[in-house]
Amino acid sequence: QVAGGITGEDRNHVSPMMDADQILEQSRTMFADELDSFVPDQVFDAHFEMWDEREQDHFKGSVGVALPTRFSDIQAACDWLHPGRQVGAAFIPFSFKPELIASVNEWASAQTRASGDTCCTYFFVTPADDPEWVRQEVRRLGAIGLKG
Repeated sequence: QVAGGITGEDRNHVSPMMDADQILEQSRTMFADELDSFVPDQVFDAHFEMWDEREQDHFKGSVGVALPTRFSDIQAACDWLHPGRQVGAAFIPFSFKPELIASVNEWASAQTRASGDTCCTYFFVTPADDPEWVRQEVRRLGAIGLKG
């Protein structure tokens, strides 16, 4: 028997009547039973698109949605998904609006610094960008590569 009295085939089913604590308990039980011995000590998300419209007014409308992508949010979610693991990510800054690309690159770099070096960032570029400016910004922001 697992959390909430769910057994057998039904243990992966999340009922709409379950509260957040029940879902968390069920998830932790499933992780302990089926994934703990399989998931490595270090987990790295190699493709994490990065923006945060909730914190920065100038990001509003950049992609049409708001996702919680501050490093602190990412860390909390990963601790929930991968308990007891060191988690990192390669952030990919992104915006549909060319005028926001520089600030999105800055945002991703700041979140990388906040991670304590468990994360890294790419630098989002467009065909119109001056190569020397790109080189300078990649160095300044500590980006590991380019994304277009």
